[in-house]
Amino acid sequence: MSPSSVTDSERKALVAQLENVFALAQVMTSNAEEAVRLVERTYRLAFSTPAEAEDLDPQVYLTRLLIRARESHGSPSQTSATPPSELSDFRYRLATEFVDQRIPAAFAALPSEQRVLLMMAEVQDLDCPRIGRVLGTGDESACKRLEEARTAIRDAVYASASEAEHHLIESGLASDWIKGALQRMADSELVALPPTVLPSILFSIQSGDNKEDTAPKSPDARSSKSRDGTFDLGRLLSRFVAILLLVVVAGMLGYGFTRLMQRESRSNLIALSARQALDVEASFQTTSAEQAERYVYDRLNRRITVPSINEAGFNGVSIRTIAEGAETPVLLYQDSDGTPIVVYVYSYAFLDRFGDRLVLERDVLSQIEEEGHFDLHDLGKEKALVWRRRDDILVAITTGDAEELRQRIVYPA
Repeated sequence: MSPSSVTDSERKALVAQLENVFALAQVMTSNAEEAVRLVERTYRLAFSTPAEAEDLDPQVYLTRLLIRARESHGSPSQTSATPPSELSDFRYRLATEFVDQRIPAAFAALPSEQRVLLMMAEVQDLDCPRIGRVLGTGDESACKRLEEARTAIRDAVYASASEAEHHLIESGLASDWIKGALQRMADSELVALPPTVLPSILFSIQSGDNKEDTAPKSPDARSSKSRDGTFDLGRLLSRFVAILLLVVVAGMLGYGFTRLMQRESRSNLIALSARQALDVEASFQTTSAEQAERYVYDRLNRRITVPSINEAGFNGVSIRTIAEGAETPVLLYQDSDGTPIVVYVYSYAFLDRFGDRLVLERDVLSQIEEEGHFDLHDLGKEKALVWRRRDDILVAITTGDAEELRQRIVYPA
């Protein structure tokens, strides 16, 4: 397809795959900057190369072009690393932490094709027929090569595991643990798409700037003259407006991207609370809300209101260090079925004071702006329920039904 033949719906379908293409590009290159350049080359090819009739699937089409663009600029370098060896205490969490620590190094040591296969199948959920179309092979061959990639990364993880750790993985995790580990790795290790990439691609398409492409270009796509040889004033004005708009948008996005990178250097408060929840123990055991409130005031000079949870017992309070110098009360409950409910009591003052290290996303704050409104987060095994009571921001972590929990929280009149 050429720029002049791309319809709005086709362009939207291709642009909708930008995040997937960038994620794949990162496992084919050595750094994020190189991945951006590879994505830009891929999209220039997409808008300048006629698509084959079989390539009606935008994700398949773009992935094939991504591989072609990468191959035309040489093969990525291979690295190897020795995975660390650390263990924690609990079976499930130990096994998860074990594979999460080893997966990145094992993944990086794989050949480029196997990294791409695993990204397509395990992170982006392409099945064998679609992978086969990307590779230009049949379904059976694609599945075979995918299974070889899975075996390679499994063997790499097991190579650094003792017999006990090997057994821990097999007994503590589901059979598709590689999929979950790779998805978590992608979430934590892959860089977010720079917001300037899309404007750059769209502008290069509009301006016909395809310097790296080998496909012939239509004379009309690069010329500001009409067919009779006169200058097309409308086209010149459109191009001027596009350039001006790009400068303004790039400036705004540049500022936003700087803010984004600053935010990403901080710890997400909800995720951090969930990771620490199982380790919290009561520093003051009591069933009395009043005694717990007095304990917090004595320790932190802070007044809180301890809620009750219907059909759950209150077991006490702890003062938890969330980050260096950042302490907050944590309320401990036990549900009727024995499930622990851990409630962190933050505040707006806490967020202001430690905002350089800890962050609660703006959409969460908007959701709980009014008292009585809750924000629910599914973190996998754990669930987080967030709400506000006056200046307090409470985050409840549970492995039970968080949706049902919100109906059971009661404050004194």
